[in-house]
Amino acid sequence: PAPRKNRTGLFILLGAGVLVLALVAVFALFRPASPTAGPTATAPATSGAPTTGTSTSAPPPMPADAAAAVQGYLDALAQGDAATALSYAAVAPADTSLLSAEMLAAGRLVAPISDIRVAPSSGASGTETVSASYKVGERVVDASFEVVQTGSAWLLQDVAASVSLTSLSPATVPLAVNGVPVSSASVMLFPGSYTVAAQDARFAVSHGTFLVESPGATPDTFSMELKLSSAGTAKVRAAAQKKLNSCLKTRSLAPAGCAFGTYLPKGNKARTSTIRWTVTKGATAMKKIKPALDAGNPTMARASVNVQVKVNLSSTNGRRWYGYSAIYLVLADLSGESVKVTFP
Repeated sequence: PAPRKNRTGLFILLGAGVLVLALVAVFALFRPASPTAGPTATAPATSGAPTTGTSTSAPPPMPADAAAAVQGYLDALAQGDAATALSYAAVAPADTSLLSAEMLAAGRLVAPISDIRVAPSSGASGTETVSASYKVGERVVDASFEVVQTGSAWLLQDVAASVSLTSLSPATVPLAVNGVPVSSASVMLFPGSYTVAAQDARFAVSHGTFLVESPGATPDTFSMELKLSSAGTAKVRAAAQKKLNSCLKTRSLAPAGCAFGTYLPKGNKARTSTIRWTVTKGATAMKKIKPALDAGNPTMARASVNVQVKVNLSSTNGRRWYGYSAIYLVLADLSGESVKVTFP
């Protein structure tokens, strides 16, 4: 046997050898893959749970052909993924404020996109027209999409439709589309279902629900009409009755903004304190008027009415007088928070 000190040195050398082997094994286990292994292809994110809230930027897709681009775009809309749907645009829309997951989520509750069928690509390069069929709610849509080649990827020429709201005067009366406030007369919308509503409870929108079938389709929004709601009508009636009561209490032969009035013959002067106006016909007419918004100015409403009034008074020379007049028109200004009524 070797001396004790040599035996210790042998153990140290053996231990060092084991440590070196262990380090080599760990290095082999955790070293990066060889760069010659080649890249791994990844598909665009067109599946998963529906998204909600404001859309965020998505990585640009890399569809191999035109049909794959259309398929990915429609799948993203069907899943409510606004960010991915936007990423298929060759050129992003100028206004993306309504191209959000929030808007798509509201539309999917009414008319989801389903039964997507996309025709195969023709194999052409540069630009290709792809046909697709799908449902928006119960409506079957047959649409064509212009797809352009950008480098090695294919992207859609248009991903949203321009929709006009000019018939509703959004700059005058605040509006919302699917609950999102808008102020422009033209908005960009994805295919789907939309409802336009007034944000002021005194107004309502008739025929306010419509479908955007495809980015190239123009929905009929010109049949939409802004009108007074039942709450708005009630406010106009109440304001008209209040105005009438105020006019009747006025000690004047011609109350301002009240339509009715009379005068005395020359040489006679009314004793103001004796003037009394009363209604002889139509005492409750203001509570039944049917006001309608003015076509040129939607914040102004008008209604026909027939209220007959009579005045009794004395002149300064002691004579008694009476006269008759009437109100035939009610004008209501709804541009402010309160309704202001006049009788022209």
